[in-house]
Amino acid sequence: MRLFLTLAALALPLPAAAEGARIVLDCTTQTRCDPQGGCASATGSARFTLAPVTTDAGGAGSYSLSLGDGAALEAKAPSRTGPWVWLQGGEVLMTLALSGETSAVWIRQSLAGGGSAPATIDLMTCEVTA
Repeated sequence: MRLFLTLAALALPLPAAAEGARIVLDCTTQTRCDPQGGCASATGSARFTLAPVTTDAGGAGSYSLSLGDGAALEAKAPSRTGPWVWLQGGEVLMTLALSGETSAVWIRQSLAGGGSAPATIDLMTCEVTA
């Protein structure tokens, strides 16, 4: 519930959301699925830092998104609860979708494959830490 309440704060109009609307999601991978559809238990972690840049009252718009200690990138979302979509390194399309109060799906789709776009999918548990 805390995850959704925190994300609800991102729906505030830009002046109200400017300070303190940034959230940090610490996520742990539980299952990883490969491009062929095979899934298995997995370990790993990722930290997503999200902050609204330009959003409407429902949270649709642009976000600043950092993965771990990486540089902030522009992400787009249709609502304050995502899914967030961004391009990593010009060749990997990333999608982060909340799938429950403490769960998320992280899709990493390679665009370098020529006509195919193989994807790796992580099913994660997440906690709001900031």
